[in-house]
Amino acid sequence: MYKVRVFINQRPNIPDPVQSKVETALHGMDFTNVKNLSMGKIITLDIETDSVESAKAMATEICQKLLVNDVSETFHIEVGDATNCRNATNCPCTRTECENYKNCCACVASHRERGYLPACFRPSEEAE
Repeated sequence: MYKVRVFINQRPNIPDPVQSKVETALHGMDFTNVKNLSMGKIITLDIETDSVESAKAMATEICQKLLVNDVSETFHIEVGDATNCRNATNCPCTRTECENYKNCCACVASHRERGYLPACFRPSEEAE
């Protein structure tokens, strides 16, 4: 499974009334050093496939067919391994037999779905 993030922005040559109103409001709030404000959307998807290339190709097709107006918007895609957790090196869990041991992101998600806290979030007397 791959975690895909799609960044969608207005094309630079297409005026966006919301962007100009926000920039004007910021200047009115004395944030006069703010220039060239750019606003956009970030969409995240989990895509089940066998490779990064396949996930990126599928996300590109989704953008072209549904998510992005190619006349007024541009997009950029980032793909990462959804099972690769950035917190793995500092895993505080004491339950080494757990299938999610050293994968904090998956552990927290799994416990959230089941409605209770992982051992590392509980006071030490409850964790055992």
